[in-house]
Amino acid sequence: MGLRKTIFGRVKSKPNTFIGGISGTINTPALLATKIGVSASQIKDFKVVGNDIHFKINTIYQIPSNAFNGNTNITYFNDSEGYVNSLGVRSFYNCTSLLNFTADNLESIAESAFYNCTSITSYSFPKVTIIDSQSNTSLGTFRNNTSLLTFYAPLLTSITGTGRCFEAASKMTTFYAPNLAGSLAGTSFNGCAALNDFTVGPITSIGSSCFSDCSSLTSLTFNSLNTLTGANAFSNCSGLKYFSANSLKDIPTGTFTGCANLENVYIASSVSIPANCFIGFTKLKNIDISSVKTIASRAFYNCTSLLNFTADNIESIAESAFYNCTSITSYSFPKVTIIDSQSNTSIGTFRNNTSLLTFYAPLLTSITGTGRCFEAASKMTTFYAPNLAGSIAGTSFSGCAALNDFTVGPITSIGSSCFSDCSSLTSLTFNSLNTLTGANAFSNCSGLKYFSANSLKDIPTGTFTGCANLENVYIASSVSIPANCFIGFIKLKNIDISSVKTIASRAFYNCTSLLNFTADNIESIAESAFYNCTSITSYSFPKVTIIDSQSNTSLGTFRNNTSLLTFYAPLLTSITGTGRCFEAASKMTTFYAPNLAGSIAGTSFSGCAALNDFTVGPITSIGGSCFLDCSSLTSLILNDVMSIGTNAFYNCTNINNISLESLTTCGDTTASNNVFFGIKLGCNITVPVTLQTANAGAPDGDLVYAQTSRGAIINYI
Repeated sequence: MGLRKTIFGRVKSKPNTFIGGISGTINTPALLATKIGVSASQIKDFKVVGNDIHFKINTIYQIPSNAFNGNTNITYFNDSEGYVNSLGVRSFYNCTSLLNFTADNLESIAESAFYNCTSITSYSFPKVTIIDSQSNTSLGTFRNNTSLLTFYAPLLTSITGTGRCFEAASKMTTFYAPNLAGSLAGTSFNGCAALNDFTVGPITSIGSSCFSDCSSLTSLTFNSLNTLTGANAFSNCSGLKYFSANSLKDIPTGTFTGCANLENVYIASSVSIPANCFIGFTKLKNIDISSVKTIASRAFYNCTSLLNFTADNIESIAESAFYNCTSITSYSFPKVTIIDSQSNTSIGTFRNNTSLLTFYAPLLTSITGTGRCFEAASKMTTFYAPNLAGSIAGTSFSGCAALNDFTVGPITSIGSSCFSDCSSLTSLTFNSLNTLTGANAFSNCSGLKYFSANSLKDIPTGTFTGCANLENVYIASSVSIPANCFIGFIKLKNIDISSVKTIASRAFYNCTSLLNFTADNIESIAESAFYNCTSITSYSFPKVTIIDSQSNTSLGTFRNNTSLLTFYAPLLTSITGTGRCFEAASKMTTFYAPNLAGSIAGTSFSGCAALNDFTVGPITSIGGSCFLDCSSLTSLILNDVMSIGTNAFYNCTNINNISLESLTTCGDTTASNNVFFGIKLGCNITVPVTLQTANAGAPDGDLVYAQTSRGAIINYI
């Protein structure tokens, strides 16, 4: 045995426990004993050294609840030989001057033990296995430790209780507890703004706002995490770039609110993405959501850096989920059945996906909502959803300028401007489409050549505005063609309008390539409907009863139909308007309308140079220049006509016989009005005897001209 210092033959004792700053109030063994929960006899070698106390204790003990609660003088506690094994509730609560705590054999810490210890900078608990923390008002075991920098507890396995354990430890940079497992309660690290080195074990559950406002965290990996028990678990972790929790099942509302710097997220087992989950995360690039089944509204709204991802299990996508995801080039959703999209300002589920090229959703059956779903996906070439049925709302594909491969199922309804500005579409077939619910459905589809929708009933205004390259249109069930529907479509060749009843003004205006078509059910035709249709050779309108024609500049319902040969309308009763109806139909030989009655306006057949077979009903009035230059007419029997306008038969150079047995007014005046100017020499003209004295007792001036200048034979009856 070596030499030992002795006092009267006994080993000299040394203190092993040191407490700073409390000698003013705790200065006897008895007072100390009540604080640390031992008998006074167990305290040896008690000394007061300035503001501190030193003593020796040789028994394992627990510091009881409230031992130093509210003691703002205590500066340190050093259990140098490790006799303290647990701390009671609020044992150092609000010890705002405490700078250091050493108890290397400490195993458990009760709730609120170090609450508001605002001066301590570091904790090292090499043997602590359990910490309890409660989230009652103003509580939390290490809450509000505003000077704390590091926390070291290598054997810690559990933090029990309801939370707030390290809340507002705003300067803590390092938390090291590699064996910590199980649950982390709500707000446990809330407000740890400096935390950037976080090491734990297999955490399985995290509570609400657990890491809220941990703005210095850059990376978090939880390989065993499967449950978030409340909202906002990582809200306002503004520095977070990487997050991995591939066993996590559900993501509550607000989980990542304010984590706008996230770049990589791996949540491969999650089954749903909540509303607004990653809204506005412009730096988010990569995400693994391979098990997700539902994506809620605005989940990835404005994620402008998000790249392609795997989403093989998604079944439903809510409105605006991927709005303005401008970097994604392809979506593949093999199990999606429903997508919702709303057309509020700046919203639309895949709207403004400006890099998108392809969209694949083979099981998609419905796009619900008010529209704008793919609006302005300007580079999308392919849309494949062969089971998509029912309605497609307005502006759903508006501005998809590159779209040229479009596959859907039995669509029945299409909304306004649905495909407007889809300038690369060349062919569209909708076998079940029966309704267009608004205007401009296909406006400015400038590359469209083929359109078929043989169940479509009505065509609203502007449906095909700007589709000037259309060549073939099949709308066999439509009942009306609106104004200007195909105006100026110079490449339109073939059209099926076999069920159409009404054709509005300028419907086929200047369709210079339009060929013959079947129109067995048309009942009325408005002004300028077929103006300048220069390729049509025959019209057959078995049910037309009325045609309107106006004589404004460059108008006239069938004007300038320069290839027209025959016109057949057996039930036509009226040609209304101001004229020019068939003007310059220079090759038309036959006009058959045996029930046409009343007036024929001026220039209606002017320039019909080949017309020689003209059949009408009881016409009562013929307007000026009506048959001007009809040089092939040989006979006109118009015995119900009572008035004829100026130049009515001007240059009818082959006419042999004109019968006008009811005529009362020949030209605008009783003088010569060129009514018969240039008619065939020797023509027979039959008129009532009253015209023989119509001009102040002399024959009407036009009859005098016909007789004297053209050698006409005037038969007065």
